[in-house]
Amino acid sequence: MGLLNKQLLERWRVELLCALGVWVLLALLALYIYSTGLLMPQDDAIGAYLGYDNYFRFTTRGGAWDVSHPLITPLYLINRVLLVPLLGEGGALVGILFASALLMAIAVAGCCGYLRHVVQLDTGRSLLLSGLLLSTFTVMTLSFTVESYPLSMALLVLSLLCLSSQLKQEKRLSGWHVTLWSLLLGGVTLTNFAKPLSLLLLSKEESLWQRARKAFLPTLLLLTLVVAVGWFYQQRGTSQGAEEPMLTAQVNDLLRFQTRSADLVPDFFGHPLLISDLEMRELHGETVLRPTPYACWAMQLLPWGVVLLLLSMIWIGRRYPLAWAIPLYLAVDVAVHLIGGYGLDEAVIFGGHWVFLVPMALGWLYLVVPKQAYRYMDLALLLLSIYMCTHNLSIILLHIK
Repeated sequence: MGLLNKQLLERWRVELLCALGVWVLLALLALYIYSTGLLMPQDDAIGAYLGYDNYFRFTTRGGAWDVSHPLITPLYLINRVLLVPLLGEGGALVGILFASALLMAIAVAGCCGYLRHVVQLDTGRSLLLSGLLLSTFTVMTLSFTVESYPLSMALLVLSLLCLSSQLKQEKRLSGWHVTLWSLLLGGVTLTNFAKPLSLLLLSKEESLWQRARKAFLPTLLLLTLVVAVGWFYQQRGTSQGAEEPMLTAQVNDLLRFQTRSADLVPDFFGHPLLISDLEMRELHGETVLRPTPYACWAMQLLPWGVVLLLLSMIWIGRRYPLAWAIPLYLAVDVAVHLIGGYGLDEAVIFGGHWVFLVPMALGWLYLVVPKQAYRYMDLALLLLSIYMCTHNLSIILLHIK
């Protein structure tokens, strides 16, 4: 056992050190945000940033406690039953902020692990691309966000790392692994349930019937969980004598986010990575911060470059089939948001479901470009990371009031 632990530690030492360093940095940012009082409700006003729910709703409404986030319920109960009585509201918030920062650190380190062990990129470039992920507006903001997005992002990165590693080694996916990751991801955010299942398309050594059987169990279990949570809310609304059943109210609440965006590509593929500026805006009865259109032509090129990069994985996947996992994961978000139109007026807050795909895709891109171009790519990505980090952090701090 001791030898096994030593081998595991040696294999994942870089990722552990990466996670620790990133956690310290993001925890410091989260503590500074906490010190401003932004996240605590004042005079019954919502403490929020960019419309993320943050602590006010998490404590008073149960946060994302509904049929589309069924596994968030235990976290809410732990906070209300255990943390708040022991630590008070402020202490409980600090504990949850440390957890959010840790989840973002796990996501960044998991991305590094994916690049090192799945793409088999060298350690230096894996850390460089992980730094690019750390510099995104999404990762910085989620480090002080008390909601489902930090947990979703960490689990999504780990699922890609684990399932892609299994595909790389065994050329097929274990039904139990697919079931576990589908239930975890779907329990936190319902639509992410489909992402691990989509990787069954890459399990080429199995027949279509075998892959369909592996998809059946997680689908049945999650459907049962959603029905159970929905029944609970329906009964709760009936017992409280609400004018509108609680489940019906939640469905209507979801439908109100069916909107379209005038700047579709910049809003979805740009701002979660590199924010423009922020302005106060009335949205769904709340005053929230939302990004303004890009003012600089160079910034306008970024989202289109991201689109081309992610689409290139379809071509690169012909040589490296595991690269197809990236467009498969992205396809779920495209279906929900770009085709279904869900939440496009606040697309920036959904970055946690996909921004990690960008450095992963860049890792695959390294494998197909000439090695003579490596240094130029390294320099360009380093400068981009520094610029994104400086710009995003300055915008975040500028709008703390």
